[in-house]
Amino acid sequence: MDPNELESLFRVMEALTMEIEWRRHYPHPCSSTPWPGIHCEQQDDGLSHVTRIDFGSLPNSTCKRNATMDPSLLQLKSLRGLFILNCFVDSKTTIVPGISKLASSLQMLSLRGNPSLVGEIPSEIGRLSKLEVLSLSQNGLSGQIPKELGDLAKVEHIDLSYNALSGAIPGELGAIKSLSILDLNGNLLSGHIPSSIGEASQLQKMDLSGNRLTGRIPSSLGSLAGLKFLALSDNELTGELPQSLANLVGIEYLILHGNPMRVELPDFWSKLTNLSELSLSSSGYFGSIPASLGDLIYLSELSLEDNLLNGSIPSSIARLSNIYHLNLSNNLLSGPVPFQRDFLYRLGENLDLRGNVDLCLTVDRIVVQAEILAALFAGASTSFA
Repeated sequence: MDPNELESLFRVMEALTMEIEWRRHYPHPCSSTPWPGIHCEQQDDGLSHVTRIDFGSLPNSTCKRNATMDPSLLQLKSLRGLFILNCFVDSKTTIVPGISKLASSLQMLSLRGNPSLVGEIPSEIGRLSKLEVLSLSQNGLSGQIPKELGDLAKVEHIDLSYNALSGAIPGELGAIKSLSILDLNGNLLSGHIPSSIGEASQLQKMDLSGNRLTGRIPSSLGSLAGLKFLALSDNELTGELPQSLANLVGIEYLILHGNPMRVELPDFWSKLTNLSELSLSSSGYFGSIPASLGDLIYLSELSLEDNLLNGSIPSSIARLSNIYHLNLSNNLLSGPVPFQRDFLYRLGENLDLRGNVDLCLTVDRIVVQAEILAALFAGASTSFA
């Protein structure tokens, strides 16, 4: 290894590791005394170069409590992957300035679970032209998401979840044609969901939940033909669910609870036959439960609790042969419960109809189940023939 690169590696390790005499114990980390967490490769110049650093997860080394990110990291010109987990916990540190100097090599940047990693996300990360994975979740980062991240033409995975990021979601993210995962959950983001996100044609998972987003869900999201997971819960979104969502025929998880929508539910559900989980609770929906929900043959979880839904429970819901969690509690539902014995037995305590005082249940000759059913339907009147 080149002596200058070796010295830079020593400094990086000494800023991170609990090993006090790192130089003495591991004088040749790429050869005779390999060290867990350091990966090297011999390259065209005949020398070994550091290509990956892993810290904070077994079997690799744990970090010292006052660990920081040393600028010598920028001298590791062949570094393709940097993974630091649960490392920066006591001494505040920032993403090292000048990180764009690694643009010729860096493909994966994952700094997760570091509460003392603070400051803003540097806009120069947008110049890491080879970057495929950007994971900065569960840190102490603040400020706005740089619009320059939209220049990451090869990135497939962006995870900035559980920080204190604020401001708007940059519309430039929609220009990333390679993006398959976008996770911005658990921040302080505000403003509208940019319609340009619908142009990120390779998206399979998008999680924008737990922010302060307002306005309507953009109809452009219906263009994301490959989307399998969409979570927009616990924001301040309003208005109708766009009819274009019916185009998401491959969607498996649709998590939209905790928004003040205050509209009637649409009736396009029969087109989303791959849905496994649908969560629409605590959103002020009123009117009747759409019968088309009964066409979702793969649905395992349906959450409609804490709304203003009225009328009867559609008999089609009883056709959901894969359902194991059904919550219709705390609505204004009335009339007979259309579920037969096998359906009730299968769901057991995972069926919740409480808080619908005008529901009634008549079950033929199942008196033995009275106590169980009374617990399930507390707040509903229950009779047995």
